[in-house]
Amino acid sequence: MCGNLKEWHVVLRTKDGNVALDFVDTTEIAQQILRPTIIDELLEYVNNRDNYYVSTSVVEVTSPDGEDYTDKQIYVLLAKSKRHGVAIGYLFGEFEIGDKVGLMILGLWPKEFSNIVKNDREAHLRALASILMSAEEWEAVDLAIPASNIPKNI
Repeated sequence: MCGNLKEWHVVLRTKDGNVALDFVDTTEIAQQILRPTIIDELLEYVNNRDNYYVSTSVVEVTSPDGEDYTDKQIYVLLAKSKRHGVAIGYLFGEFEIGDKVGLMILGLWPKEFSNIVKNDREAHLRALASILMSAEEWEAVDLAIPASNIPKNI
């Protein structure tokens, strides 16, 4: 992926106003299809972990090609490491693959994180596994979901 970086443009609503993040497109380097239950697991963690949060704050999503993905099942996962003090982010899209639904990593944030993944193709999966299995390693984990996706128990 030399030359121009392809980026997903995402706008999230926060209590201090909208924030725009550019996720480096990883559809060429991160081709694993993940199980969509990851989102369910994260939503469950919100109920029993003090450092996990969920919000319906995905305001706008634009693909690297300029296509509007705002009405699609797009999720943003942001996590801040306790040990390293750095924040990383994932842009997930839920897609039908044949007769199944899969979760695909569309982008990573910030650029430094995507650069690490270019050199170590498993780094993002290890970090994601840590977010799912080692809550104590993370200062804060925020899952932004589409407004149409609000679970009844939140």
